[in-house]
Amino acid sequence: LRMLPEDFDLRTKYGQGLNWPLSYDDLEPYYRQAEAELGVSAEVEEQSYLGMHFPEGYVFPMHRMPPSYLDQTVARGVDGMRVSLADDDYTLRVRTFPQARNGVPNPAYDGGKGFVPVGAVSTSQVEEGERCQGNTNCVPICPVQAKYHAGKTLTKALRKGNVKIVTQAVASKVEIDEHDRRVTGITVKHYDALDSDRYETYTVKGTVYVLCAHAIENARLMLASDMQRMSRSELIGCNLMDHAYLLSWGLLPKPAGTMRGTSCTSGITDLRGGRFRGTQAGFGVDIHNDGWGWATGSPYTDLVELVDQRGLRGPQLRRTLGNQISRQLLLAFMIDLLPERSNKVTVNERYKDALGNLKPVVSFKIPPYTMRGAAFARKLASDIFERLGAEDRTVYHRDRPSAVEHDGHWYNIVGGNHLAGTHIMGTDPTKSVVDHTQHSWDHDNLYLVGPGSLPSIGTSNISLTMAALAFRSAGHISRYLRAAKAPITVRG
Repeated sequence: LRMLPEDFDLRTKYGQGLNWPLSYDDLEPYYRQAEAELGVSAEVEEQSYLGMHFPEGYVFPMHRMPPSYLDQTVARGVDGMRVSLADDDYTLRVRTFPQARNGVPNPAYDGGKGFVPVGAVSTSQVEEGERCQGNTNCVPICPVQAKYHAGKTLTKALRKGNVKIVTQAVASKVEIDEHDRRVTGITVKHYDALDSDRYETYTVKGTVYVLCAHAIENARLMLASDMQRMSRSELIGCNLMDHAYLLSWGLLPKPAGTMRGTSCTSGITDLRGGRFRGTQAGFGVDIHNDGWGWATGSPYTDLVELVDQRGLRGPQLRRTLGNQISRQLLLAFMIDLLPERSNKVTVNERYKDALGNLKPVVSFKIPPYTMRGAAFARKLASDIFERLGAEDRTVYHRDRPSAVEHDGHWYNIVGGNHLAGTHIMGTDPTKSVVDHTQHSWDHDNLYLVGPGSLPSIGTSNISLTMAALAFRSAGHISRYLRAAKAPITVRG
């Protein structure tokens, strides 16, 4: 998913969060570039909502993934459903999600040149990727390599002959010249084996340095290198974000094809944006094709119940298990979480890994703004289950680590691993860590690339935005190197 245009100026529009130093229109060309690199399947007509717009004639590289039978079942109950929020009315509908997964190539892409999907990364395998076959086990690796993963891009880079990968090596310190604050090298610990704490230390040197180890490790490395002391904003590691997920699950009255298709093909996105964001978080709703797995551990927990507790065997077990699992519906509400300075990554001398490197220490709380969105999401889930004739089986436990109390009610909030925000971008060096190109304010030859630069995460998965920003920064890094009249060699 792309971020919404309003996500980029949330502070100006709704008085919440932070504004970006970029607009949707600034990033839009790079979104298209990222959609080509990842190979996104979607339809422009279906994604043109809440202000999202595309250049005239643009189509996604591939047609959308077909909605699952479960998606269609939910759509029959949800489409046209009216919701009132902050004195505004919203009409809900089920939309397929843009997917970085090979579908049917769109012949109209690239001015009629079409799109060739990228497939396996090994030359001993097919070059053109197979289409998604609807496997439910697409994590961590798609069985037919229909799903994008970074190895596909890395393979193209390796074929250029100017990329070197160093394995079993951990960056342990960013070396800084105290006089001009330029980075002079990255110290690396190269270890012998996974079960050994022996290592050799050396320093990698270059003209420009790029830290792109994601939100947690970028911050950890900078803090371990004592770079907070040189930061004008003192915000390294601060404003850690992740989407807060609230899960709700119900049992449909009839089999609906649960466990058929990839994990998530469609959802409800109409409440990602709107005036209500002035007081509570927006959210998207994922319809899970894989049943209650995330929430209850199904189907394993179903087997424990049917076999160990109810004593079912043979044909009766098969019929009962199939009937029960095929009616499961999990709605996962992906709720916006705004940047908070107190949500952060730090380091502490008490916590070190086997190589002696400082470990990241994370402090994180769910703010009331997000919980107000969660409370509304829970009510909406109940209303959707009622319209579908589903039995609401949702139970939250106050004794779990994920338990959060809000207005006298307990919820279980889990993370989405959409980590962001530890070196946020901005227009003021005293209020941000990098500028709009992800160039460090405090170190002239350092770029901090990745989701840590995001000043907000909105209600979309961070991958596409992260890729778009990487393309944008790559252009600036190339221009920086040309201006320095240096060979284009980026180390980090």
